[in-house]
Amino acid sequence: MEKLEEASSTLFILPNTAAEDRVQGTSNKETGEESRVISQLEDKCDVKFSPPLYCQRYEAVRNVIQDYHNGGTRLINLLDVGCAECKFVKRAIQIPFLERIAGLDVDRDLVASASVQHSLTPLTTDYLHKRKKDLKVEVFHGSIADRDQMMLGIDVVTAIEVIEHLYPSVLSQFEETVFSYLRPKVVVVTTPNSEFNVLFPNFSGMRHPDHKFEWTRAEFRVWSERLSRTYGYSVTYSGVGDPPPNSADVGPCSQIAVFIKDPLSPTPNIGCGDSAHPVVYEKVFSTIYPGHNQTEDEIINNEIIYAVNSQPYYLITNFEVEDKSRTHLSVSHIWQCSRHLSSKLAVQEFRERLKKLNYELTDDGNSVIINMEEPDTSSGSDYDEILSPAEHVDPSQLEEFWDC
Repeated sequence: MEKLEEASSTLFILPNTAAEDRVQGTSNKETGEESRVISQLEDKCDVKFSPPLYCQRYEAVRNVIQDYHNGGTRLINLLDVGCAECKFVKRAIQIPFLERIAGLDVDRDLVASASVQHSLTPLTTDYLHKRKKDLKVEVFHGSIADRDQMMLGIDVVTAIEVIEHLYPSVLSQFEETVFSYLRPKVVVVTTPNSEFNVLFPNFSGMRHPDHKFEWTRAEFRVWSERLSRTYGYSVTYSGVGDPPPNSADVGPCSQIAVFIKDPLSPTPNIGCGDSAHPVVYEKVFSTIYPGHNQTEDEIINNEIIYAVNSQPYYLITNFEVEDKSRTHLSVSHIWQCSRHLSSKLAVQEFRERLKKLNYELTDDGNSVIINMEEPDTSSGSDYDEILSPAEHVDPSQLEEFWDC
């Protein structure tokens, strides 16, 4: 949700002439009028952000999700409220441990547009370099003021520059839907810090005509602390878009609250904590990013098998032995030539895994003994072009192994 647009790293405050009041939700469809305002303000505003503010905002939210997951809070299902053009959804796809991402917005034309759906469609590379597990990406038309049982089980809810677009009655419904009905483990809310507005030249009012309010840091904390007490969450604060050093007292341009559910807190009895709600959201897009659907150990073991089996004949270090069906491959060479394995395992651990996979090693453990037949070159096949081990070619001189 971008209410603050960037051009050449400069922050511009954009009025929105759209007449629609987002009573049942929020969206952030850009208009031609907004583009004209950008050009008018381009030379008038001295406040600059690098990286652009929206990038800082998305990165901060993504870091929160990753940090809490890495800290032991298992987070695999994410709901982005007010997803608009699905810019954050697209970035969240890069989070490797997520298994479901849902975007929700009231603007059906926007979320159902070909450009949005194309941006979320897996690329060829997503099939060649798969995730650990399948990731389901879905986009829904609907309002967070409504409760839909399809969203039960969500671990993380993000509301990025959303709440300031809600009337008080809808904001109250947002609170109950998210904190009492869905009860995710983590909720991340960002909203403008109105104290920062004094830094914008010739500026008065709010940053966007659809904003119903803009809070100071103190007001945002009052709201957040009330939710924390009511629903059994702890809350911490941060922000993005630092002010100039001589105006540090105004705080960041966007303020962030991170709510963490207390695992011991009971579900409040506020009348909406049950699952007896019908499906009310309309699914307008769905896709799967394919995964290996294997454990980390299974992935590593398969990489080891592939690394051993893919070694060409001219890397065999002892082909001219009496029993030509038993050939030796250097353990250290296989390990070094596989960047994935060498980054995950020490060479000794790699050697131990070879043993567990029932590979036969030489007595000194420096080579893998492979049962393979001597190649048949009598047919004049492409193998005639492969250099014989007897020529003692240094692999480092071969272009294929320059990266090893």
